[in-house]
Amino acid sequence: MTGLNYVTRRGAIYVWRRRLPAWVSKTSYLQISLRTPKFSTAKVLANLVNAGFATCINRMKSQRITQAEAQRFLSDLVVQELEKIEEERYYEPDAPSPEDWRQRHLNERGRSVAARLVAARGAAADLFPEDIMDLEKDGLSTQGIDFVRTEIASLKAEVSSQSYKDESRTMAATALGRPECDAFALRKVGALRLLAEAEALEQSDRLKTDILAPVWGHATTERPERQAASDPEQAETNKR
Repeated sequence: MTGLNYVTRRGAIYVWRRRLPAWVSKTSYLQISLRTPKFSTAKVLANLVNAGFATCINRMKSQRITQAEAQRFLSDLVVQELEKIEEERYYEPDAPSPEDWRQRHLNERGRSVAARLVAARGAAADLFPEDIMDLEKDGLSTQGIDFVRTEIASLKAEVSSQSYKDESRTMAATALGRPECDAFALRKVGALRLLAEAEALEQSDRLKTDILAPVWGHATTERPERQAASDPEQAETNKR
Protein backbone atom coordinates (compact mmCIF):
# COMPACT_ATOMS: atom_id res chain seq x y z
CA MET A 1 0.00 0.00 0.00
CA THR A 2 1.33 3.41 -0.97
CA GLY A 3 -0.57 5.71 1.36
CA LEU A 4 -2.47 7.22 -1.60
CA ASN A 5 -6.24 6.81 -1.88
CA TYR A 6 -7.25 4.25 -4.53
CA VAL A 7 -3.62 3.70 -5.62
CA THR A 8 -1.71 0.43 -5.50
CA ARG A 9 1.56 -0.72 -6.95
CA ARG A 10 1.50 -3.44 -9.59
CA GLY A 11 5.05 -4.55 -10.16
CA ALA A 12 7.05 -1.41 -10.80
CA ILE A 13 4.05 0.74 -11.88
CA TYR A 14 1.46 2.59 -9.79
CA VAL A 15 -2.18 1.91 -10.64
CA TRP A 16 -5.32 3.88 -9.68
CA ARG A 17 -8.39 1.67 -9.08
CA ARG A 18 -11.80 2.62 -7.75
CA ARG A 19 -15.19 0.96 -7.49
CA LEU A 20 -17.99 2.61 -9.47
CA PRO A 21 -21.02 3.87 -7.51
CA ALA A 22 -23.73 1.27 -6.92
CA TRP A 23 -26.23 3.18 -9.08
CA VAL A 24 -23.84 2.76 -12.01
CA SER A 25 -22.71 -0.81 -11.30
CA LYS A 26 -22.63 -2.96 -8.19
CA THR A 27 -19.62 -5.00 -9.29
CA SER A 28 -17.50 -2.93 -11.68
CA TYR A 29 -14.26 -1.05 -11.05
CA LEU A 30 -12.51 1.66 -13.02
CA GLN A 31 -8.75 1.07 -13.29
CA ILE A 32 -6.14 3.38 -14.75
CA SER A 33 -2.39 2.82 -15.01
CA LEU A 34 -0.49 5.89 -13.84
CA ARG A 35 2.47 4.64 -15.91
CA THR A 36 5.12 5.71 -13.47
CA PRO A 37 7.31 3.93 -10.91
CA LYS A 38 7.89 7.19 -9.00
CA PHE A 39 5.81 7.83 -5.90
CA SER A 40 6.02 11.62 -6.24
CA THR A 41 4.66 11.50 -9.80
CA ALA A 42 2.00 8.96 -8.87
CA LYS A 43 0.82 11.24 -6.07
CA VAL A 44 0.26 14.16 -8.46
CA LEU A 45 -1.43 11.98 -11.07
CA ALA A 46 -3.65 10.27 -8.49
CA ASN A 47 -4.96 13.61 -7.25
CA LEU A 48 -5.78 14.63 -10.82
CA VAL A 49 -7.55 11.33 -11.52
CA ASN A 50 -9.52 11.54 -8.26
CA ALA A 51 -10.66 15.06 -9.13
CA GLY A 52 -11.63 14.00 -12.64
CA PHE A 53 -13.52 11.00 -11.34
CA ALA A 54 -15.48 13.13 -8.85
CA THR A 55 -16.37 15.65 -11.57
CA CYS A 56 -17.48 12.89 -13.93
CA ILE A 57 -19.69 11.25 -11.31
CA ASN A 58 -21.26 14.57 -10.32
CA ARG A 59 -22.09 15.31 -13.95
CA MET A 60 -23.63 11.87 -14.34
CA LYS A 61 -25.72 12.38 -11.22
CA SER A 62 -26.65 15.96 -12.06
CA GLN A 63 -27.33 15.52 -15.77
CA ARG A 64 -30.16 17.88 -16.51
CA ILE A 65 -33.48 16.75 -17.89
CA THR A 66 -33.46 17.65 -21.58
CA GLN A 67 -36.30 19.37 -23.38
CA ALA A 68 -37.11 16.21 -25.34
CA GLU A 69 -37.27 14.13 -22.16
CA ALA A 70 -39.41 16.75 -20.45
CA GLN A 71 -41.82 16.84 -23.40
CA ARG A 72 -42.27 13.06 -23.44
CA PHE A 73 -42.68 12.98 -19.69
CA LEU A 74 -45.19 15.83 -19.77
CA SER A 75 -47.24 14.18 -22.53
CA ASP A 76 -47.54 10.98 -20.52
CA LEU A 77 -48.48 12.91 -17.40
CA VAL A 78 -51.19 14.87 -19.22
CA VAL A 79 -52.77 11.62 -20.41
CA GLN A 80 -52.74 10.29 -16.85
CA GLU A 81 -54.26 13.51 -15.51
CA LEU A 82 -56.99 13.49 -18.17
CA GLU A 83 -57.90 9.92 -17.24
CA LYS A 84 -58.01 10.94 -13.59
CA ILE A 85 -60.31 13.88 -14.33
CA GLU A 86 -62.56 11.71 -16.49
CA GLU A 87 -62.94 9.16 -13.72
CA GLU A 88 -63.62 11.78 -11.06
CA ARG A 89 -66.29 13.45 -13.16
CA TYR A 90 -67.89 10.14 -14.02
CA TYR A 91 -68.57 9.45 -10.34
CA GLU A 92 -69.23 12.98 -9.12
CA PRO A 93 -72.83 13.72 -8.10
CA ASP A 94 -74.98 15.97 -10.25
CA ALA A 95 -74.70 19.63 -9.41
CA PRO A 96 -77.84 20.65 -7.49
CA SER A 97 -78.02 23.98 -9.28
CA PRO A 98 -76.51 25.87 -12.23
CA GLU A 99 -74.54 28.00 -9.81
CA ASP A 100 -73.01 24.91 -8.17
CA TRP A 101 -72.01 23.58 -11.60
CA ARG A 102 -70.49 26.94 -12.51
CA GLN A 103 -68.55 26.98 -9.23
CA ARG A 104 -67.00 23.63 -10.08
CA HIS A 105 -65.85 25.11 -13.36
CA LEU A 106 -64.39 28.20 -11.68
CA ASN A 107 -62.58 26.10 -9.07
CA GLU A 108 -60.93 23.98 -11.76
CA ARG A 109 -60.02 27.09 -13.69
CA GLY A 110 -58.47 28.64 -10.60
CA ARG A 111 -56.57 25.46 -9.85
CA SER A 112 -55.05 25.41 -13.33
CA VAL A 113 -53.94 29.04 -13.03
CA ALA A 114 -52.37 28.35 -9.64
CA ALA A 115 -50.62 25.22 -10.91
CA ARG A 116 -49.01 27.10 -13.79
CA LEU A 117 -47.82 29.89 -11.51
CA VAL A 118 -46.28 27.52 -8.96
CA ALA A 119 -44.68 25.48 -11.74
CA ALA A 120 -43.04 28.62 -13.12
CA ARG A 121 -42.15 30.42 -9.88
CA GLY A 122 -41.78 27.67 -7.30
CA ALA A 123 -41.70 28.81 -3.68
CA ALA A 124 -41.80 32.44 -4.86
CA ALA A 125 -45.19 32.00 -6.53
CA ASP A 126 -47.77 34.63 -5.66
CA LEU A 127 -50.30 36.84 -7.37
CA PHE A 128 -48.52 39.97 -8.53
CA PRO A 129 -50.54 43.07 -9.48
CA GLU A 130 -50.06 42.32 -13.17
CA ASP A 131 -51.35 38.76 -12.59
CA ILE A 132 -54.47 40.14 -10.95
CA MET A 133 -55.01 42.51 -13.87
CA ASP A 134 -54.76 39.61 -16.33
CA LEU A 135 -57.19 37.49 -14.30
CA GLU A 136 -59.67 40.36 -14.13
CA LYS A 137 -59.42 40.75 -17.92
CA ASP A 138 -60.19 37.04 -18.21
CA GLY A 139 -63.37 37.58 -16.22
CA LEU A 140 -62.39 36.28 -12.79
CA SER A 141 -64.20 37.91 -9.90
CA THR A 142 -62.61 39.00 -6.64
CA GLN A 143 -63.77 35.73 -5.13
CA GLY A 144 -62.20 33.77 -7.97
CA ILE A 145 -58.89 35.62 -7.58
CA ASP A 146 -58.91 34.90 -3.85
CA PHE A 147 -59.44 31.22 -4.68
CA VAL A 148 -56.38 31.27 -6.97
CA ARG A 149 -54.32 32.82 -4.18
CA THR A 150 -55.48 30.10 -1.77
CA GLU A 151 -54.66 27.38 -4.30
CA ILE A 152 -51.17 28.81 -4.80
CA ALA A 153 -50.49 28.54 -1.07
CA SER A 154 -51.91 25.00 -1.01
CA LEU A 155 -49.82 23.87 -3.98
CA LYS A 156 -46.61 25.37 -2.58
CA ALA A 157 -47.14 23.42 0.65
CA GLU A 158 -47.91 20.26 -1.32
CA VAL A 159 -44.85 20.53 -3.56
CA SER A 160 -42.53 21.17 -0.62
CA SER A 161 -43.80 18.15 1.33
CA GLN A 162 -41.58 15.08 1.64
CA SER A 163 -44.26 12.80 0.22
CA TYR A 164 -44.48 14.89 -2.97
CA LYS A 165 -40.70 14.87 -3.33
CA ASP A 166 -40.60 11.11 -2.81
CA GLU A 167 -43.26 10.62 -5.50
CA SER A 168 -41.32 12.87 -7.87
CA ARG A 169 -38.13 10.94 -7.18
CA THR A 170 -39.89 7.65 -7.95
CA MET A 171 -41.31 9.08 -11.17
CA ALA A 172 -37.87 10.35 -12.18
CA ALA A 173 -36.43 6.86 -11.68
CA THR A 174 -39.18 4.95 -13.50
CA ALA A 175 -40.15 7.37 -16.28
CA LEU A 176 -36.86 9.18 -16.88
CA GLY A 177 -34.34 6.53 -15.87
CA ARG A 178 -32.77 8.69 -13.15
CA PRO A 179 -32.42 6.66 -9.94
CA GLU A 180 -30.16 9.40 -8.57
CA CYS A 181 -32.24 12.57 -8.83
CA ASP A 182 -30.56 15.77 -7.63
CA ALA A 183 -32.36 18.85 -6.34
CA PHE A 184 -32.50 20.46 -9.78
CA ALA A 185 -34.01 17.42 -11.50
CA LEU A 186 -36.43 16.98 -8.62
CA ARG A 187 -37.59 20.57 -9.02
CA LYS A 188 -38.05 20.01 -12.76
CA VAL A 189 -40.14 16.89 -12.22
CA GLY A 190 -42.33 18.73 -9.71
CA ALA A 191 -42.87 21.59 -12.16
CA LEU A 192 -43.79 19.16 -14.94
CA ARG A 193 -46.33 17.47 -12.69
CA LEU A 194 -47.99 20.83 -12.04
CA LEU A 195 -47.96 21.75 -15.72
CA ALA A 196 -49.56 18.42 -16.58
CA GLU A 197 -52.36 19.04 -14.10
CA ALA A 198 -52.95 22.54 -15.48
CA GLU A 199 -52.89 21.34 -19.08
CA ALA A 200 -55.33 18.51 -18.36
CA LEU A 201 -57.75 20.84 -16.58
CA GLU A 202 -57.64 23.28 -19.47
CA GLN A 203 -58.16 20.55 -22.06
CA SER A 204 -61.17 19.27 -20.12
CA ASP A 205 -62.73 22.69 -19.49
CA ARG A 206 -66.33 22.05 -18.42
CA LEU A 207 -67.64 24.92 -20.54
CA LYS A 208 -65.96 23.66 -23.70
CA THR A 209 -65.79 19.89 -23.31
CA ASP A 210 -68.64 17.67 -24.47
CA ILE A 211 -68.52 14.54 -22.30
CA LEU A 212 -70.36 12.58 -25.02
CA ALA A 213 -68.00 13.61 -27.81
CA PRO A 214 -65.73 10.53 -27.52
CA VAL A 215 -68.75 8.22 -27.41
CA TRP A 216 -70.44 9.94 -30.32
CA GLY A 217 -67.26 9.98 -32.39
CA HIS A 218 -66.78 6.25 -31.81
CA ALA A 219 -70.39 5.53 -32.70
CA THR A 220 -70.32 7.51 -35.96
CA THR A 221 -67.09 5.81 -36.97
CA GLU A 222 -68.60 2.36 -36.55
CA ARG A 223 -71.95 3.18 -38.14
CA PRO A 224 -71.00 2.69 -41.86
CA GLU A 225 -69.57 -0.76 -41.12
CA ARG A 226 -72.69 -1.80 -39.27
CA GLN A 227 -74.93 -0.54 -42.05
CA ALA A 228 -72.89 -2.43 -44.60
CA ALA A 229 -73.15 -5.61 -42.59
CA SER A 230 -76.95 -5.31 -42.41
CA ASP A 231 -77.39 -4.24 -46.05
CA PRO A 232 -75.75 -6.65 -48.57
CA GLU A 233 -76.38 -4.33 -51.51
CA GLN A 234 -74.79 -1.41 -49.72
CA ALA A 235 -71.85 -3.61 -48.76
CA GLU A 236 -71.33 -4.61 -52.38
CA THR A 237 -71.48 -0.95 -53.44
CA ASN A 238 -68.86 -0.04 -50.84
CA LYS A 239 -66.52 -2.73 -52.14
CA ARG A 240 -66.78 -1.29 -55.66
